[in-house]
Amino acid sequence: MPSIDRTRFAPDSQIPGLRGSFTISDREYEGILNTWTGDMERTWANAERIATFLETRFVEIESKIRINLIPNLELWLDEDDEVETTEVEREVFDAMYATDPVGFTISDAGASSIYFNGPDFVEGHSIEVQFDEQGRLVCVGLAG
Repeated sequence: MPSIDRTRFAPDSQIPGLRGSFTISDREYEGILNTWTGDMERTWANAERIATFLETRFVEIESKIRINLIPNLELWLDEDDEVETTEVEREVFDAMYATDPVGFTISDAGASSIYFNGPDFVEGHSIEVQFDEQGRLVCVGLAG
């Protein structure tokens, strides 16, 4: 299980929590840890669970995007468009892999999200990967 370096986080007067970054599998993640209920240890536990998921089960995110998101990107799959699903998939994953840093919002209560907003991506939207309070992958979709 990866360990997030807590020294890379600091209080932020704009949010009830911390702002900072961590690195998993050579990818930088940058964002906020919210403490809506005031339970910072619970937030850290959620962050560690999500970091473990990102390190050991990232392929599940890719699979969920392939199955649940790409077929629904009608803005690229319009009948007048000649764009094939495989091209949409390539563009989505290229943008995801080019995202640096990947954004996140991890909380002590409610859903937590990771955001991929690579260059020239879905008309300015990000891919949001959402996790529940136990660090389980819930859904993928567009954000922003």
